[in-house]
Parts: sequence; C-alpha cells; structure tokens
Amino acid sequence: MGGYELQVLDKQDFSQQYILSLPINHPFPALPQSSVRVRSEILSLTVNNTTYAKLGSFFGWWDVHPLPNGIPESFSDSQRYGRISAWGFGRVIESNYSPLPMNSVVFGYLPIASLPVDLSLVQSKDTKQALEVSRYRARLLPIYNRYLLFSASEMEGFSRDFLGWSSLMRVLFQTSWMLNKFLFAWDETVLAKPSNGASHWTMNDANVTNAVVILLCASGKTALSLAHQFRQNRPRTAQPRMILGVTSAESKAFTKATGFHDDVVQYNAISPSLISSLRIDDGTKVVLCDFGARGETFQSWFNTLKPVCKTLVPLGIGDTPQTESPEDLRTRFAQSASLGKEQVNASDLSTVAMASIGEEKYRQELEEAWGAFLGSGALPRVSLEWGAGMSAVEKVWDMFCRDRIESRKGYIFQI
Repeated sequence: MGGYELQVLDKQDFSQQYILSLPINHPFPALPQSSVRVRSEILSLTVNNTTYAKLGSFFGWWDVHPLPNGIPESFSDSQRYGRISAWGFGRVIESNYSPLPMNSVVFGYLPIASLPVDLSLVQSKDTKQALEVSRYRARLLPIYNRYLLFSASEMEGFSRDFLGWSSLMRVLFQTSWMLNKFLFAWDETVLAKPSNGASHWTMNDANVTNAVVILLCASGKTALSLAHQFRQNRPRTAQPRMILGVTSAESKAFTKATGFHDDVVQYNAISPSLISSLRIDDGTKVVLCDFGARGETFQSWFNTLKPVCKTLVPLGIGDTPQTESPEDLRTRFAQSASLGKEQVNASDLSTVAMASIGEEKYRQELEEAWGAFLGSGALPRVSLEWGAGMSAVEKVWDMFCRDRIESRKGYIFQI
C-alpha cells in the first residue's frame, strides 16, 4: 500500500470532487481512552450520499469527518471543502475500547477514504451497539452516531453478498421498515410522526387500509423496499388497496419487474383518465410519497390529486442528486411545507421507535425483517456491482452527480 486516499468535495458544488493522497507515514495522534481507530473496508454509494452533501450544512454532515492535517494547502479551507460519509463496514486497527478489540468490525457511518478515523465510543443500551460521542459530532442526528459491533469471527461467517447487500441496503431498508411499522402504524402503541418538527400525526394520518399509496421515484431502493414491506410485513387487513409506482421511462420496466407494485406508470402519466382508472374519487385516501422525483413532478401529481380525493397525505422521503444553492433549498422546502408536505426524518423516527419498544428489541425486530427481506431475494433484478479503491468511488460519484446511475445496480466498494 503506497499511502492513504480520501475524497474531498466542494461544499457549494458537490459534483466537484477530489481524491487526495496522504503518505503511508502520515502521523496519527495517540488514541484516546474508550476509542477505536477504524479503517473503512466495504462501503456503498446511493442517492443518500449526495443528499448528505446537498444538505450537509443543515444537518451537520460536513462535520462528521473534518479535513485532516497534511492535505494540500489548496484544499485546507474547511469553509469551501469538506468530506461526507457512506454506510458500510470498517475494521478496527487499534483499540482502547474493550468491547471492540483489534480486528473486530463496526457497521455504520464511515469516511469515504482509506485514511482511518478515530471513534470515541460509549456502550448503548443494546450490547451489540455503541454510540459515538465526540464533541464535534454532537449536533449530528443520533442515527449517524450509532454503530453495530461485530467480532472478527462473526465477520468471517458472513458471505460477500451479505456484506455487499448490508452495506448497500440495510440503512435504506431500515427506513422503509420504520415507515411501515411506526409511521404507518396499525398499532397505536408504536405510532411515530414523520419528524420531531411535524405539526401532527395521528392514527387517522397513519391509516393506509384500503388507501391508494403512490410512490414517486419508485425505482429507488428505499421506495422499492417500502413497497415490499407494505405487502410482505403488514397484516393483510391493514394493507393499502393499491400501490402505484411512478418512475422514468428508462426505469419503468425494471420497477414493474420487481413485482412489488400493483401498477407502474411514468411521471407524465398523471391525468384525469389515470385517476379514473385507479378508482380515485371523493371517498379515497391517497398517500403521496416523494422519494426524490425531479422538477415539477410532485407539484403536478399533488395539484391533480388534491381536488379529486377525500384525503391526500403528502410525504417527502429523500431528495434528488442535483446540486442546489442553500437559498433554492430553503425556497423549495417552504413551498413543500405550504402544501402540507411533511418531510420524514429517519433519525427522529428511529429515536421514537427505540424509546417505544427498547433498543435491543428494535434491533432484533429489524434484523428479523432484514433477514426475511434478504431471504426472499431482496430486490429482484438488482445486482451488486463491486468496485475496488477510491478510483472506483470517484467514477461512480460522478455518475450520481450526472444522474447516470442504473436502478438495477447497487454500487459497493472494497476500499
């Protein structure tokens, strides 16, 4: 190994990325107590990663992994440049935290780099998890400071496919599992609202029994897994009447082939005739889930549905991979809020869900659902595409920023 590499992004235009190198003798500080030094080993890239860059200044995502000492001076301005993270597995290469000896592994929010990172950890209420408590990460949403713990022997028992799917989908699936079980709860004792800032969310809002659920950007992996959960992990008496996937012309055949939806249409299909064919009328509840549709798609569907149906519940889940200025983002969020569109915050959901059933039970139930999802074939027709090293990351990041990714592929990297 000739040295370390890390991805650095322009904060104003995250499509501008730089893969920087540091020498193999790069100095590291002494490891503090209750800390581990971790090297990213397997990571994934999804549209979520561009969201971390786009909204990084709002949610503290730029603060997770500060620019290290020793990088070229032209990239040392932390006001202009920063780093984001990806979900995956990291190997412990040094430890002062007894639950995680050397060669054990963490799963969580890790740097897009071969340069190791130090994590300051405390035990969570669940012994299979630990919480990162560094001061500079204090304003980060709790879900990003939570790490799953694995022994070296446990890791040896996992197949390459399991590690790839876990890196790619576990967190996305977790969001969909929470949406199905806690947001659209059929049991009031576990009901959670979309975010801590949501104005209201009652069992009437959550009830999707006999409703029409419309998923915009339905080819996305979180949207696909939500469609799966609605049909496979929910009492039949509490299921929607119809799940409609809405996607691009390029992704329509792929989305339909998953078999998760009752029908799949293109973005421009919204019309009075479509509404009639879906049997949407003044007695119908419609849940409109926007997983990051481009342009005016959400507005068009909202405006056409609102006057026709009895109840329209608009939700935002995720965002598009296009760059936007902070001013444009604020304007768009304000417009969405004026329509009553609630933005889902997965971290807030997880905090409420863990409080309602306990951290250990939450993890166990999630792992049971995750295992069933994998056992059923996960996402049909989606294949894992493995890349090696930071050069592969660089290539795929550019594809995301140019909106040239393929829905039928999951992008995984051996760092």
